[in-house]
Amino acid sequence: MTAMAVVVFDHTPLGDNLVFCCADGTILPRPTSEELAEIAILTHDGAKHTLPDKPRVAMLSFSTLGSAKHEEVDRVVKALEIVKQRRPDICIDGEFQMDTALSPFVASKKVQRPSEVAGRANVLIWPDLQAGNMAGKALMMMGQGKLVGATFLGINGLVGDHSRGASVEEIVAYISYIGAQVEKPGT
Repeated sequence: MTAMAVVVFDHTPLGDNLVFCCADGTILPRPTSEELAEIAILTHDGAKHTLPDKPRVAMLSFSTLGSAKHEEVDRVVKALEIVKQRRPDICIDGEFQMDTALSPFVASKKVQRPSEVAGRANVLIWPDLQAGNMAGKALMMMGQGKLVGATFLGINGLVGDHSRGASVEEIVAYISYIGAQVEKPGT
């Protein structure tokens, strides 16, 4: 289980009207590689119904393609391998630092092979709850993003979550987002 947060930006140095789906362990402070792979799969599948474009999933780390050696990097790399084995249909890449995932300029310097995700990611998988919580709040506060919704994935039913610090505008957008996901009877 995980929760997928949807963050929208009106204007950024990377472009205008951007939408990102983000996920971390939510209730798992430090997911295993297996759990992180499941988080990536669930988030990809949820993002297909949310994003205006094809989901491009970036497995995030403090390393880009082996630039750092550490067991935390290994956990992300193994999760990526698991996703690729289980779901070859998913457009996924990594391990990437966040700037590599989002910036075409940085990606062109750091990724010396073809990648549909590097510099173009719209689904961000944080390696753990700590990174996800800090990065998500930084995106909203410093990047002036708006949290439009956070829904739990991998459970039967629709469960949402929202920050106590949400603005009225974010709460209204969130209610609309959740309402749009409720199946209508007879469909």
